Amino acid sequence: DKNVTDGFDEHDRIFLETLASQTAVAYDHARLYQELRLLHDINKQLITLDLDKLLQLLVDGAKQLTQTEHGIIYLLSEDGARITKYFPPATEYSPSRMQLNEGGITRLIFEKGEPIAIPNILEDPKVSEDVARWGFKAFYGQPLKVGEKVTGVLYLNSDQVRQFSDNDQRLIATLATQAASAIQNAQYF
Repeated sequence: DKNVTDGFDEHDRIFLETLASQTAVAYDHARLYQELRLLHDINKQLITLDLDKLLQLLVDGAKQLTQTEHGIIYLLSEDGARITKYFPPATEYSPSRMQLNEGGITRLIFEKGEPIAIPNILEDPKVSEDVARWGFKAFYGQPLKVGEKVTGVLYLNSDQVRQFSDNDQRLIATLATQAASAIQNAQYF
């Protein structure tokens, strides 16, 4: 038969393409289910009023959702001029000072209320020398907002140059929105 190539005919090719397509869809659905399940599990735990525990849940959950090696949260003063608390505390990645630079990335996220993704920090002059010295290659900064007010910034830092996918950004934005209110509640108690 002239429609047969290496033992496979056109019907076999169509069957295999369909099987591959269905496998990809099943894989995407399984990944989505895992992400939603993780978000749900994290959200169930956000009811704690223990601020450090809450911040730990947020950092760990965000790292897990994005498969990122490092994370830190800065809680900011009302005017966004200084860091009032950061988590995890007392690590080698702690900020060198609590006052924020005008034009620095944390201040920029505070002022604009928008996330910032930097796939290669060595190519971006806005990135502080501290971040480069710590060995990070890429990071994502997500504002923590209650309504329109930015109350903090969640940073996810990677040891590899990488793009944070649209899906990563949506997941982190969802988590940050839910966590910001929980953080505010915990601060009041």
